[in-house]
Amino acid sequence: MRKTVKRWQKVTVASAVAALGMTLMSTAPADALGSRNVNRSCGTNYIASGGGGGNFWAQTTKVSGTCDGVLSVALQSSDGYISPRVYGTNSQAFTRIYNIDAIRGLHWGCNSCSVSVT
Repeated sequence: MRKTVKRWQKVTVASAVAALGMTLMSTAPADALGSRNVNRSCGTNYIASGGGGGNFWAQTTKVSGTCDGVLSVALQSSDGYISPRVYGTNSQAFTRIYNIDAIRGLHWGCNSCSVSVT
């Protein structure tokens, strides 16, 4: 009985891993452009972008720090087009673009910061 339960558990785990792998492989890279924290000289920002089906977004949010400059975001498409840069507040910036095949989000912590990419 104990061997049967362990064998069933192994089959269940293997099935779950296989299903997860198939799900990840079937998701197009642009369907989840990504997110992460970025440490800059004046603080930390959370940057994220995502979307699919021609509807993409990018967001930059202040996590901590002393920078008083405004945050900004844009999106870049697979053909090299960069959407107009959208300026927000010193705590958040957000943009949503329709009818574009975005491949990355572009994020600025303030005007003097270099761009970070998701």
